[in-house]
Amino acid sequence: MTATGKLLMISDLEGCQAQQSQAMCSPVFFDGLDKFMTDHVNNRIGFLGDYFDKGPHVVDSIRRIMKLKRKYQARIYIILGNRDINKLRLLYEVDEPQSVPDNDNGWPVWKKFYEEYAKATTSEERKRAIFTKSMGAEYNDINKDINMYLNANTINNLKRVNISNDIRDLFIYGRIAAYDKDTKTLMSHAGGFNVPFHSKDYYDNMIATSPPNASYYEKIEYYRKRLHVRPTPKVNMFIDDIIDVINYPLEGWNFDKDPTEEFYLLQALGLKPDKITDKITDTFYSYVESCGNKPCNSIITNIQPEYILQLKSAGIECISAGHVIHCTPIPLIYRRDGIIFIANDTSNGYRPLEITETNFPMSYVSATHVGITSLGLHSNIYTGKDGKYKTMVGNWDKNGPYPQYNENKNENEIIIDYNGTKKLIFKTGGIVVYGKKPTFIGGGSKRTKRRRRRRRRKTVRRRHRQRK
Repeated sequence: MTATGKLLMISDLEGCQAQQSQAMCSPVFFDGLDKFMTDHVNNRIGFLGDYFDKGPHVVDSIRRIMKLKRKYQARIYIILGNRDINKLRLLYEVDEPQSVPDNDNGWPVWKKFYEEYAKATTSEERKRAIFTKSMGAEYNDINKDINMYLNANTINNLKRVNISNDIRDLFIYGRIAAYDKDTKTLMSHAGGFNVPFHSKDYYDNMIATSPPNASYYEKIEYYRKRLHVRPTPKVNMFIDDIIDVINYPLEGWNFDKDPTEEFYLLQALGLKPDKITDKITDTFYSYVESCGNKPCNSIITNIQPEYILQLKSAGIECISAGHVIHCTPIPLIYRRDGIIFIANDTSNGYRPLEITETNFPMSYVSATHVGITSLGLHSNIYTGKDGKYKTMVGNWDKNGPYPQYNENKNENEIIIDYNGTKKLIFKTGGIVVYGKKPTFIGGGSKRTKRRRRRRRRKTVRRRHRQRK
């Protein structure tokens, strides 16, 4: 271990989704993280957002994160995701109904939500509409169990009497982006892979020209539309200035009685861009945008050269984010255009029950190395059934040979080249490891997975008949 310690990164806990491994939300896992922090005085942990919505352990996992934060202070980074930021809407949309915009002034994606919300006559019905029609979450017993922490009435009461609350404090300490100086790593939830950021002047201009008579939802849509405008990256910015700009929308809101312009901007940042066609989506410049369901080869899109130049001029060596799945249980690490990228989201069905507290794969960065580790022995890292994801596990010198990013645009493939003979191919139909013998290892659309299951069943039946 280096003198600067290690930065460990964990993304998209989401309360540990049912039918998946619950290990990452358990007391044993967080005890292991506590031990990691005490093993070296300079070890750090970055939690990369999305703590809400899907699993039964939302409140418990947030409590344990905040316990680490209070104990280790600046050595714990808390990043906010789109599933976190949108929960702040419960402050203003539940106790009293907001007016619903007409078709021209609202977000078209929320058309069904507006209809359900307008029909709601009680706070319970409004919450149900908010969760199911605008947050991509079920309104079930799990969400009902955490209503005391999420609904507007409780949070309003807490802020009035100034009582500390873990859910509330998550938003107080949380950032859109953070920078770890020892490892030169930029952390965010959804951005960093291909997202230039707007300037403070642009945000200020949006706020200054915001329509004064617009309603609540019209304000959110006003800001969302303006996030499609392409920023012009500035070279030779200091890293502290970059972080200040990205976090700027958080600075103008602090559990206010009424929503501020910065609050509307913050909510817009957590939404997603317009569709140009059924298959083509416009570009949206936000480090916390909602992505919806994307195929495994959508982890990266085109990177603007001037944005790469901006990152390099600020001294950034690593970009680490979560949010967009790449259909494996192991974080994906590769070098592209001279910068190391780490994709950490292994949720959405890619954390099987075989993953335990001690073999859960996590990415780490030190001053000299980057790689995959776990809280147990290195040889114990989960690499899938029969070790099919083993190619993705390693400890790489930042200045040495490295998994390299390439593209085959004709076939719409993303290629991670590990050593010239082992390649991980991300394509619309799933993921393939190319070595001496190409091996399909997972991913793909729901239709592709159904076809694959049918083929497997046919193969099993054929072999069974042959044995007879």
